Amino acid sequence: MSLFYNIVKRFNPAKPAEPPKYHAVIKSDGIVTISDIGKRITASSAFTRADVIGLMYGLMDVIADELKDGKIVRIDPLGTFTLKARSRGAEDPSKFTSRRIDGVKLHFSPHKEFLDELRNVHWKKWKPF
Repeated sequence: MSLFYNIVKRFNPAKPAEPPKYHAVIKSDGIVTISDIGKRITASSAFTRADVIGLMYGLMDVIADELKDGKIVRIDPLGTFTLKARSRGAEDPSKFTSRRIDGVKLHFSPHKEFLDELRNVHWKKWKPF
């Protein structure tokens, strides 16, 4: 398996006087669906695709419920899910109400074991057809 990259020129907005530098950007090679994941897990386990898909939807529901209850959800060895508030600031704490909260952002922090799985990447420069 190879991970394709493209090269792009980027300016540093914090240092506009500096010349641009070239950076790698990962080039996506498609989308994998829950059904695709279910098929792959089924091929290497005793679970049916329905079992796997049902488990993933059940996991999503439980993670969402626990996050909405103020919990941090840690799934070893995958990572940790947390919620962060999106809000408009107030000049004084006494003027801050829940009306200033616009919503939540989901934050995922991968665990070391999961990151280690991603370290051995074979890089290949993307060439458009």
